[in-house]
Amino acid sequence: MQLLKANAAVDVLIGPFVDDTDGKTAETALTLSQADIKLSKNGQALAQKNDVTAASHDANGYYNCELDATDTNTEGTLVLIVHESGALPVRHEFMVLAEAAYDSMFAAKDTGYMDVNVKAVSEDTAAADNLESACDNYSATRGLAGTALPAAAADAAGGIPISDAGGLDLDTILGRITANVATATALATVDTVVDAIKAVTDNLPNSGALSDLAAILADTNELQTNQGNWVTATGFATAAALATVDGIVDAILVDTDITIPALIAALNDLSAADVNAEVDTALAEIHLDHLLAANYDPASKPGVATALLNELVESDGGVSRFTENALEQAPSGTGASAASIADAVWDEARGDHVGVGSFGEEVQAHALSSEISALNDPTPAEIRAEIDSNSTQLAAILEDTGTSLPATLATIAGYLDAEIAAILADTNELQANQGNWATATGFATEAKQDIIDAVVDAIKAVTDNLPNSGALTDLATAAVLATVDAVVDAIKLKTDNLPSGVQKNEALSNFEFLMVDSTDHVAAKTGLTVTAQISKDGGAFAGCSNAVSEIGSGVYVIDLTQAEMNADVITLKFTAAGADQRTVTIKTSS
Repeated sequence: MQLLKANAAVDVLIGPFVDDTDGKTAETALTLSQADIKLSKNGQALAQKNDVTAASHDANGYYNCELDATDTNTEGTLVLIVHESGALPVRHEFMVLAEAAYDSMFAAKDTGYMDVNVKAVSEDTAAADNLESACDNYSATRGLAGTALPAAAADAAGGIPISDAGGLDLDTILGRITANVATATALATVDTVVDAIKAVTDNLPNSGALSDLAAILADTNELQTNQGNWVTATGFATAAALATVDGIVDAILVDTDITIPALIAALNDLSAADVNAEVDTALAEIHLDHLLAANYDPASKPGVATALLNELVESDGGVSRFTENALEQAPSGTGASAASIADAVWDEARGDHVGVGSFGEEVQAHALSSEISALNDPTPAEIRAEIDSNSTQLAAILEDTGTSLPATLATIAGYLDAEIAAILADTNELQANQGNWATATGFATEAKQDIIDAVVDAIKAVTDNLPNSGALTDLATAAVLATVDAVVDAIKLKTDNLPSGVQKNEALSNFEFLMVDSTDHVAAKTGLTVTAQISKDGGAFAGCSNAVSEIGSGVYVIDLTQAEMNADVITLKFTAAGADQRTVTIKTSS
């Protein structure tokens, strides 16, 4: 960064200016006017320089640029930029220094030293002034400015002490001090004596502090005061009191020597059966025996009703089961309902259930993907056609059961009635002709019996072909047919509402599609200018009539005209720089 002097005109060399095509060829014939050269002072807005002189080429694409005092009138950063047509941009940064600071560094000096001017000491300008005054009054004999030393003669009153002279003789003074101050030998003797004294006092009570002497003195004074009571033992323990204490001590000895050891020994003698019996009793008292060893009746719970086990278990016909509250915090969070179990089973990965002979292996070996795929292939028109066909068949069934079959059954019933009546007449006639049996008058001949047999066989042949051999138990009732009709109507209602697909020869508005980045082929690509083309029924691609607009998040939209939609198969192709091509094929419905 170049340093400039504030408020001073200066010439600066700017560049290099190189060709904006190849980035290296020097541009030597540019016209860099005042307006082309812009300045920013301390990060403020750019403005053209104040100096009106145009920059002139120097060499190799470098230009000489003149700045005046107005251009450098602000201390701090100064940024110069030039954007000239045909050349790459040029940018320079300068630091504008205060005039005194600049001169301190760059003004010509014989010594070459920088000027130093202390304005304050520890931010105190007065201290700097005082230092300046002291330096100004420096004396070779007394140093910095201050009270002058007195004029003093050597070895005189008020003068300077010297060695080997009169009253101010330093040797004499040192001898006097030595004579009146203890020597090192004398101090060693004193130290020995003090150590001996300390050894004695360290063994006194309280390390010589003698703080217990006062208590001892008080006790002896009290003894002296009570001397008159010594004969009657006033204040001392009597023999009776000592005997009482002795009896208590004896009792304690009996307990510790005999009673307690005996109790401990008794505890050590417990058998396993005794321990088990005590434990069984304790468990039974708190009803823990019902967990494994005793019968637990959930209908008549032992112990407290609000005990943990009693709240977790309830009766299911005399059998224990967990309560709903106990299961409501199961792993699913809502209890192990049939729905949650089914969800967990169906959400299991197929790869985890392929063991030989397992249901998972069988299901995967006979996957229904192809059958399901086939079911997904029918068009809405095919579904409606199939339903119409079924409706026609149902109508035929209704016609048969409501008209044809009843008429046929009525015909059969009339025929049977006539035949049975004839048979009844014949039997009556037989009874009337019983007297003629001997001569066989009135009996059917063999030929007539053959005719009757043929008629019966014909009737049987017809009834055998009726449902359930004539019983007609499998014929749908009116109620069943009504149920079937309701189901068919419900199916037809839903299929009528199925989307009819993209209509041919009808304009399609707001057709949306996604564009992704051509680098990772995944990320949505925004801000594209998308070109849309269309191919109809295998024809060549041509540009779409309407432009593509962006919705957001990489999703774009286009309106397709009626003419563009007038085809059975339409293929749309969307392309843009930096994005993968998006191709969409539409099969229209008539």
